[in-house]
Amino acid sequence: MSEINIVAVSAILTAAVALACGTPPAFAALLVIAVVAAAIDAREHRIPNTLSAAAAAAGVLAWAEAGAPLDAFGIALVVAVLLLIAYDWDLMGGGDVKLIPSLALAAAASSPFATGAILRVGVFGVLLFGIAAVWGALHGNKQAPLAVGAPLALALAVVI
Repeated sequence: MSEINIVAVSAILTAAVALACGTPPAFAALLVIAVVAAAIDAREHRIPNTLSAAAAAAGVLAWAEAGAPLDAFGIALVVAVLLLIAYDWDLMGGGDVKLIPSLALAAAASSPFATGAILRVGVFGVLLFGIAAVWGALHGNKQAPLAVGAPLALALAVVI
């Protein structure tokens, strides 16, 4: 089976499971985008702008599906600023910086309370960087860029 077929099957299964579990459609779409981003990031160490744009659209739709809570938007804005600082310090790649705020917006919007939104985004961040750290340690190459697409997808799936 080719890599494209594996990614397509993974994306379809992700959508099917998410929707079967009652996940709202925009959240399910965001999970699918995260799975595709993970596959591309693992292979090419980049996340295409088209996927970041699709994630932004799905993130806003998920936010709207959740009633457009302003606290979730504020939390995602804080995450975006922190990621820009991390990018400026060469701690993260540009694709990650463009994709993560959309996922944080959906994670925050998936909770009806501000405290829950902050906790969900915190858990998302801890999972993301924890999984990425373990992944990096297992691969042992400190010089190669770390593809965080797979940890992104897994962390998002756990949180929402």
